[in-house]
Amino acid sequence: MCFLTVKGVKYSFDKGLKLIDIIRQNNITFETPCGGGLTCGKCKVILKSGDVNPITNEEEKFLTVDELSVGTRLACFMEPKGDICIDFPEQLDDKNKILTKGILPEHDFKPNINKKTFEFHQHCLKNELSYLEALENVLDEKVVANKHLILQQLPSIIKEKKITAIYSNNYILGVEKKDTTSSCYGVAIDIGTTTVVASLVNLITGQEIEIESALNPQTEYGLDVLSRIDFVRKNKGGLELLHNGIINCLNRLIMSLCKNSKIDKENIYEIAVAANTTMLHILLNVDPTCMGKSPYKSVFIKENKFLASELGIKISAYGMVYTLPGVSSFVGSDIVAGVCAGSLFEKGKKSLFIDVGTNGEMVLYGSGQMVACACAAGPALEGMNIKNGMRATSGAVENVKIIDSQVFLKVIGDIKPIGICGSGIIDCISELLQNKVIGLTGRIKNQDNIESLPKGVAIKDGSTRSIMLSSANGEISVTQNDVRQVQLAKGAILSGIYTLLDYVKLSIYELDEVIIAGQFGAHLNVESLIGVGMLPSTFNGKVRYIGNSSVTGAILYLLSRNFREIIRDITGRIDYVELSTMQDYEKTFTKALTFKKI
Repeated sequence: MCFLTVKGVKYSFDKGLKLIDIIRQNNITFETPCGGGLTCGKCKVILKSGDVNPITNEEEKFLTVDELSVGTRLACFMEPKGDICIDFPEQLDDKNKILTKGILPEHDFKPNINKKTFEFHQHCLKNELSYLEALENVLDEKVVANKHLILQQLPSIIKEKKITAIYSNNYILGVEKKDTTSSCYGVAIDIGTTTVVASLVNLITGQEIEIESALNPQTEYGLDVLSRIDFVRKNKGGLELLHNGIINCLNRLIMSLCKNSKIDKENIYEIAVAANTTMLHILLNVDPTCMGKSPYKSVFIKENKFLASELGIKISAYGMVYTLPGVSSFVGSDIVAGVCAGSLFEKGKKSLFIDVGTNGEMVLYGSGQMVACACAAGPALEGMNIKNGMRATSGAVENVKIIDSQVFLKVIGDIKPIGICGSGIIDCISELLQNKVIGLTGRIKNQDNIESLPKGVAIKDGSTRSIMLSSANGEISVTQNDVRQVQLAKGAILSGIYTLLDYVKLSIYELDEVIIAGQFGAHLNVESLIGVGMLPSTFNGKVRYIGNSSVTGAILYLLSRNFREIIRDITGRIDYVELSTMQDYEKTFTKALTFKKI
């Protein structure tokens, strides 16, 4: 038996394991973007003491000279030979920049859950054969749903003078002691691939009371859905591990919501969950690996309803969990919720909804049709596959400007830059294109071929060319590969836009509105999106940002029965377009790769 020491805490492990597996076995929070695939170089630790395997050339290429000098290693490569002590690089604030708020549109307030109080006296029992018959006589209705739970509660309930019946869409969901009609709550949840947001909603007043957010614990096993599907496929018990992680995360968020709002979790009766299809499969402990191979079909796609206790979610014993419906394996309920929350199909406008991120989902409404696609933009927009990329949290460069030949870096948390997030890399490349440091093909120019190199911008030649940007508050570098990763992302999104427009026979000039939603979209500069050619310049002035529309859609699901009908109807009306099967898509994608403004 050996011991791993992290920040003074000892964890046991057996020899022969990689450090990444030891960290996982001991439930130590730690991000591994590629899921331990030896490809991202982000699982950095600092070896303080102990004997480990020597560093290889493959591992060394991910680390800088400065990192190597302080003992930095990668957890997926490192194998301890005995007791070791490690530290993690500067820890980040997970809640910083997690987008929690959306824009709640007008809606018909008619929640699914309501309560009613009844007088219950002992004389109610005189002529009845059982407690159940007495209860049904008082309620003037038969108990059908959750009958076993209600029977278990009856011996204590019948001792009360007042009882409260909980109704779900006019049928009895449960019965409680005393008058609890003033306490009736639901929780709307957005399970993102990277972050999780939970919103507590008062089902009597319709008010959003409290919001909590957290990093999705599954990021320890990969930052995108494919790496998590791969983790489940390769690891026995992997699904259970991911499932338990998200259930524990939800319970912690719910506990925080209740504590901060001073309410009892027993008074939460509904949870509405919007998420991509893979996240919903893992939530329900359903094997998602079928979505990682042809024909890429999901186990389920429509709306589901379960007792919260079946999933291990701790709310009322009568509490229900609803998973919202999606369109396909790659266009999930988070997108449908966003489309409905953003009223894409109303007002008679030709509208495009884009969730700018790894999956690049978009929905177009026009010519009486609604079509969707997922354009696999890749993880660059989330800070992955970028040399110094990171999530939008403390220390990340989120905005880059070159003004009068001077570089300005805006860093989250107003500290020295640690890395660069998605919005920062888009800004950076847009500015470098504008200053002719990068050509339209995406190639970083030789310093001698640049007419006027801005101050604070230096071209570094080596095995691969890179650009160093220096400002008063620090510096950040961008490599040729970083530029290519953004090029692939913008090409995917732009080609998706063109393909959907062509599908419904519209031009880029005919769109009335472009709706941008999601975690990443909150921090985007529209000028930069146009600057790198991710969006056509004709979209300028037409962009509307609607915040975290996924959680907004889940809130509306709790507050409005009519919205539930709308979301079911819209789900059935959206046609999914598989881009790879579309004629000439490869040509469209190749054309969209250029950084030329459109």
